[in-house]
Amino acid sequence: MTLIPFKAWHLDMMRLTSPVRDILGKYPSGAIVERLSTAGLAFTVVADEGTEIRILGVVGAVPLREGVAEVFVVVDENRHRFRIAFVKAVRQILDRARERFAIIEALAADGVPPRWFQWLGFEEMGGGRWRLVREGT
Repeated sequence: MTLIPFKAWHLDMMRLTSPVRDILGKYPSGAIVERLSTAGLAFTVVADEGTEIRILGVVGAVPLREGVAEVFVVVDENRHRFRIAFVKAVRQILDRARERFAIIEALAADGVPPRWFQWLGFEEMGGGRWRLVREGT
């Protein structure tokens, strides 16, 4: 599993699940891509499969206001083959985001199990929203 800097064309190389397409559809066209591209904290998670590199997902933290960011995890439908390694990569990026932001928020797509957020340290806020607060904040 490797993390590389996010580029907009990485999303074009992914096969997105229906819940992910639904979430992306709630934002103005291109807004997430532009925010991820300029956020400075956006990575693409890739798996090396011999001669083939497979993009598993894009993870980034986008500033909402001072000290608060919203994390986006855009996943390829084939990530399940690399489930544990993918979640570890997400956790690694969240650790980087926690160095920059005191609070990280997330909006759950339909079908994302609550235990996934809980394992990453998030607390439920209600309405499908989750929050991760840096210790000492």
